[in-house]
Amino acid sequence: MLNKKVVLPFILLIVVLLAGILLSNMPFAGNRAWSLRVADPRDRVVYYDLEVKAGDIFSFSLRNSVSKSVVSGTFLITEEGLIKPLTTAFTSYGPGLPFDFVEDYLIEDGVVTVFHHDPPRDKIRLWVNPQTEETIYLHDQVYPLSTLSESSILLEIWVALPGLN
Repeated sequence: MLNKKVVLPFILLIVVLLAGILLSNMPFAGNRAWSLRVADPRDRVVYYDLEVKAGDIFSFSLRNSVSKSVVSGTFLITEEGLIKPLTTAFTSYGPGLPFDFVEDYLIEDGVVTVFHHDPPRDKIRLWVNPQTEETIYLHDQVYPLSTLSESSILLEIWVALPGLN
């Protein structure tokens, strides 16, 4: 027969170790090994897996296919691992550009900056092609998207949380 004085501490030790393993894999604010993932949603080919954490801001730019001007946006990685649109900046106005920015915008040196109040989203989905020069800027690095294929491709951008996606 097993000795209760030995078995109880042993079971308690196993429970504490298992709890530690489970908790170390949870996405707490101070312990987030996340990545900003750029992939083809159809075949799940991952083109970029960029290290991010809550509070990081990345930029995205493209050349508007109609006006041929550069449009850029900034996005925040939230505490929940979502993507929150912050701003869109552009120098010309027309199709494909924001039009409902009557309340919260700034025009300075010929650049219109729209400040967004949209809720965070779980992903960004977009078509990219060589003519529109889509690019991500993160941590002073440049990640071109429009050179990933010779023709148009659909991409998704999301925050990949460890053990979840």
